[in-house]
Amino acid sequence: MNLDPRTLAVERTADDEVRIRLAVPAQLPCFADHFPGAPMLPGVLQLGWAVRLAQQQFGIELPLPQVAQLKFQHPILPDRELWLRLRRSAPLTVDFNYDTPA
Repeated sequence: MNLDPRTLAVERTADDEVRIRLAVPAQLPCFADHFPGAPMLPGVLQLGWAVRLAQQQFGIELPLPQVAQLKFQHPILPDRELWLRLRRSAPLTVDFNYDTPA
């Protein structure tokens, strides 16, 4: 079962920062039951994407040890595009946020 977004573009804005444009496929299995009639991307999947992509982009092999602050401010709906900004502020610390493209 594939739960990954499609990567459309990667922009390295600095050694410690990258922006990734993602497509959120409507076919993700989570949309069938989260929430029926008003599907949105589960927060745990948003976090998982950010962690995996940060590990890939910054070559982090160890697990990231904790989540210091997490706030989901806007629902991510099926069949949308969005930007994920990742900023590495310490060896095992990555700040991230999702935003819709302008």
